[in-house]
Amino acid sequence: MEQEIALEVTNISKSFGGLKALRNISFKVLQEETVGIIGPNGAGKTTLFNVISGFIKPDQGEVIFNGRKLVGMRPDQICKIGLVRTFQLVQSFPRLTALENVMIGALSRHHNPLLARQESEQWLDFIGISRKKWYQVAKNLTLVDKKRLELARALAANPKLILADEAMSGLTPTEIIEVIGTIQKIKERGLALVLIEHVMKVIMELSDRIVMLNFGEKFIEGTPSDIVKDRTVAKAYLGEDVPFV
Repeated sequence: MEQEIALEVTNISKSFGGLKALRNISFKVLQEETVGIIGPNGAGKTTLFNVISGFIKPDQGEVIFNGRKLVGMRPDQICKIGLVRTFQLVQSFPRLTALENVMIGALSRHHNPLLARQESEQWLDFIGISRKKWYQVAKNLTLVDKKRLELARALAANPKLILADEAMSGLTPTEIIEVIGTIQKIKERGLALVLIEHVMKVIMELSDRIVMLNFGEKFIEGTPSDIVKDRTVAKAYLGEDVPFV
């Protein structure tokens, strides 16, 4: 049975003054699919996420999520219909506890504090934050726990698709392996994911398909095995014609 399309990005372009950050970007994400977004620094990856999630409006193009047009909607409206995101630089509420941070995600859907608390505790357990840290203020958590906290808050909003912007950046190799396991668990719940990552181990292990951006344009799209064999990808990253991995 053919999977339905969760997210469709069509001919998205965005300029900032004379800088063309995105040029005619198009791709699709199927239900329950994980798509990796890669590219050198400045390729337009985070700008693309900002357009999809409603933080900036494109100059042209359309974004459709589960049949609804997103361009012109506010980020909070987009969140309420099931598309949420995490940020490259962790966006926790530093003076709130870990539990309170996750409850903000749950309260975006309903206004019952007791139910929001119960759901938030379940997501903190699921994401791997130990119970002794639930009542610590977010600013005192380690980086890996702050990254987990963002994922838990996103999950508490009951999304159908998560945009994860460099969830592994700054982590140690051991922590990366742990968070890969967490994202595998999220995938098993049937959610669609779009991942921006520079850690190629993450992209290769988690992605069903990969879209590479370069200078604001879609450079190549394919399966991980297709991408890893493409010598032009290595050249775009490394500036020379060498194997990618």
